[in-house]
Amino acid sequence: MTTKMNQPLSYDYHGDLPLNTSFSEINPHEIDIYLDLDTTVGADTCGQNCQHCWFVNYDVVNNKTFTKDFGLEIYKSLKKQNYNVYPRYTDSFSYHGQFMKIFGKSRNRSFKENENLENTKTMEKGEAWTSGRPLLSDNYESLLDIASEYNYGTIAITFHGVLDKNLNIQKKYPIKGVFYGSDAIRVINRIKYYNKKNTSKFRIAIGITIGKHNNSKDSLMRYIEFFNKIGIDSLRFNNFYDHGNNYPNLVLEKKEIERIYDDFSHIHKNIDLKFQLGISQDFGTHNVEVMNYPPNIEHCKAGLQLFAIIPNEEIIETKNGDIIGTVVGCVNTFEPKLGYLYRCEENNKYNYKIDFDKLAINKLQEKRVNKTFVNGCFSKELEQAISNKIY
Repeated sequence: MTTKMNQPLSYDYHGDLPLNTSFSEINPHEIDIYLDLDTTVGADTCGQNCQHCWFVNYDVVNNKTFTKDFGLEIYKSLKKQNYNVYPRYTDSFSYHGQFMKIFGKSRNRSFKENENLENTKTMEKGEAWTSGRPLLSDNYESLLDIASEYNYGTIAITFHGVLDKNLNIQKKYPIKGVFYGSDAIRVINRIKYYNKKNTSKFRIAIGITIGKHNNSKDSLMRYIEFFNKIGIDSLRFNNFYDHGNNYPNLVLEKKEIERIYDDFSHIHKNIDLKFQLGISQDFGTHNVEVMNYPPNIEHCKAGLQLFAIIPNEEIIETKNGDIIGTVVGCVNTFEPKLGYLYRCEENNKYNYKIDFDKLAINKLQEKRVNKTFVNGCFSKELEQAISNKIY
């Protein structure tokens, strides 16, 4: 069996501490915070209404926002406290690029490669995530100008499409409300056109959601061949999660995920790739060992080194300050609650502090260590435990 000299595999990284690490021993610089600044879905943001999107399906984050100036204050305050803060919104080009202007170069994810935890090329500059819809507007070049001005280097788009044996995009796609694959190709071509005209070039990163509808080895190979021909810079696969329970028929089974990991490993080792291949942590840990990740990378660090802060619908006044946000563990299902974000007035200025619920954090990690939650991506097990009222 030959091994191709492809670019190193890209993997998600939110720390590599063992799951049995005491939270009291973890320093702020070892903690990643997803700051959900604006979860509005609509014409001014992503322009879509994907029926599997967590921002659409969970009331706790549906159409919530920290005001833009307010959000910047929180961001700066938490950064000053040495947390790794990732501002998150439904689309980087929301409100005609206003978030880019406010927060400058930013990313909403962390990617590494190789055994020594090197940053991927995506991490060298800002990463602009978009549904793609804003870049189909007539002012797409001005939006890309803003991204370039504020030091964004990668445009990341999800490709929602199934390919037939001739690499044609099928007209039907099982998930409603998405930005269709044929439109994503139009956006890719627009970015390439922009790159030809300008000295500042954007990398193109494509994400593909894998479920029952497209998980066969043939299907995966078609995506590889298709995007080798299109010409992109990175291709990342993620696991379909049925947020909202609208598409239970698309959820992958354990044996399918085990086989998919074998396929990913084979592809990376044996197929010439003209882009960097990335695999999301949300596939979990069933057969993940074939990927040969560095130690302690395969298990999601949600609730230990990774948290999200979501805006509260109402501000709660307390003697310790105003509670304006909730800290949660899983950054995609927004459970369990693991603390609060406080706004405190000091010397006529606002300061922002996270009050972590250490007992709740220890409870979650204990269930992972004692194998109550077996999977490295524990979101589904947690969801079932909450539904069954045993968590």
